Amino acid sequence: MINNATQMVFDFLKEGNFSVKEKHIFGKLGTCFTLECELHNINYWLYNFEDLFTISVSDMYFEKDFTQTFPSTDYISLYYYDSIDGYELPSLKPINCDCVSAFVGSDGFYTATYRGGVPVRGVGINITPQYYDTYIGEKLPGGFSRLKAAFLALNSQEGSPELLMVMKQIQNCRMTGDSARLYYESKVNEAVALVIDHAEKQHKTFSCTEFDKQRMVQLEQYIGLNYAGSICLPELAKVACMSISKLKYTFKMTYGCNISEYINEIRLTQAKKLLQENTISVSGIANKVGYKTTSAFTKMFKEKTGILPRDYRKSALGPR
Repeated sequence: MINNATQMVFDFLKEGNFSVKEKHIFGKLGTCFTLECELHNINYWLYNFEDLFTISVSDMYFEKDFTQTFPSTDYISLYYYDSIDGYELPSLKPINCDCVSAFVGSDGFYTATYRGGVPVRGVGINITPQYYDTYIGEKLPGGFSRLKAAFLALNSQEGSPELLMVMKQIQNCRMTGDSARLYYESKVNEAVALVIDHAEKQHKTFSCTEFDKQRMVQLEQYIGLNYAGSICLPELAKVACMSISKLKYTFKMTYGCNISEYINEIRLTQAKKLLQENTISVSGIANKVGYKTTSAFTKMFKEKTGILPRDYRKSALGPR
């Protein structure tokens, strides 16, 4: 089944002289549309899952700046580009690169300009109101509008490494047949769950004085710069201008964990990013994020994620 929003995209591509490319490097389950000429080379892969969501993977190149207007309907999107230079019109808002962003559509059009000479490579998930009704209506009261709010909140918050990994996995997936259907469905569900979880966590804040809030911000910055080294409580208490007991209490109430757990989480997050890049050995990553031995790093990683670092790296690259 193809819903109205998806049909609009198919019609738009065909009306724009795109042709269907039978042999391509993307997943076999979707359809790859292509348009090649002297000024640009466009490959746009699209997979439709019934009336619920679509997944798109873009691989495009423009010799000169290129402006395109797309039809827009009532849907919400997650998108990630590992290469792009462009901006939305008429707002001139830059299109984000190397992070996951959200877009909430409405009946009308979306216009963007892509800079020439810069490859456009990315992946997108487009979700319809029917998805909400089918999967999470009873579990997340508030209607499709609440899901929209959670998606929009993503743009004003620090990104989720777990969500970034899911988007990369979808982008790199080359599975076929029924297994691909199951894989794409599970990954979209996972992405939505991560967005909702990320939004809910941002609302759980602790009320404290402005002075203490500033001290926590300074402490967070300090830890962010020094997490790979040896950090002790007296040193942190000095940075925060607090006694050790007050520091431990204020930190726990602000961040929902103790300082050691927080530092370990930062180390874990940084390790995940490095593992996804596939350029540094596991032992090198262990040293880079603050572990004296690879075994200590591997033990921590397994306890936190349930898998070994090398297996996480394989998973992040997606099935082939």
